[in-house]
Amino acid sequence: MAKPALLEAIYYLAHGRSFRTSRHQRLVQHDHEHFVLHAKVDHAEQTYSLGLQRDRQAELLLRLNGASNCKLADFATLLPVQLLTPDSFRLFFGGPKERRQFFDMGVLHVEQSFFPVWQQFSRVLKQRNALLKQSRRYDQQFEYWDQQFVSLAWQLQGLRQTYINQLTTAYQQLTVGSDLLADISIHLQAGWPEKIQQPAELQQLLEQNFQQDLRQGFTLYGPQKADLKLRKAQLTVEEVLSRGQLKVLLFALKIAQNNVIGNSGKKQPLLLIDDISV
Repeated sequence: MAKPALLEAIYYLAHGRSFRTSRHQRLVQHDHEHFVLHAKVDHAEQTYSLGLQRDRQAELLLRLNGASNCKLADFATLLPVQLLTPDSFRLFFGGPKERRQFFDMGVLHVEQSFFPVWQQFSRVLKQRNALLKQSRRYDQQFEYWDQQFVSLAWQLQGLRQTYINQLTTAYQQLTVGSDLLADISIHLQAGWPEKIQQPAELQQLLEQNFQQDLRQGFTLYGPQKADLKLRKAQLTVEEVLSRGQLKVLLFALKIAQNNVIGNSGKKQPLLLIDDISV
């Protein structure tokens, strides 16, 4: 198997999608109806057999140790896979979603409680956003869902902040003595104003912001809006560093994340590198 195909296969098993194309059909050879991936993964002193099949209609079949009652999340949990391509510069130039995907990948593999809490929060957020399209006033129903929202949001923020602290330490250990990288700060923005210091204050903010949420049709504050700010000399790194310097920073951040994941337990993280020339 050629290097690009091998990298894509590993990434697909970990993420359930290709990093080259959004169309599953392009991954199926013209004379076949589907493609199949197999892998064995050592995790927590056990060996797991992973199997994935995707057909031209995008139907997905998964097998974990021969059993079909599994999800992509089970594969992702077993495979801490990061990718470095020219598109990886979106970590700096893309929106908050790009940076959330970066640090949440790390939190997922370090904090075991993160994924179930995130699943619960996602359901509550979906329910709240649906209510915003149905209701015109803040009532007991909104108050109930906001209580659930705030409780889960606070848990997520705590898990993320704990992880960012670990990432910062790993990054500093990696870049000590580097004039270029040592003084870069890593700051997690929770998704609400920094003056909010207590769960009750976040719930009050949601109520106060209700009319604006109604006009927008979705919830404006919460962990779904979290972001990671990378600064050098009080300026964002993309304002200060050249493309080549950002490439070095990108490597350092990915390696630091791998180090945190690797040092946290029995997982062996992978860093896939594909044509990262500037």
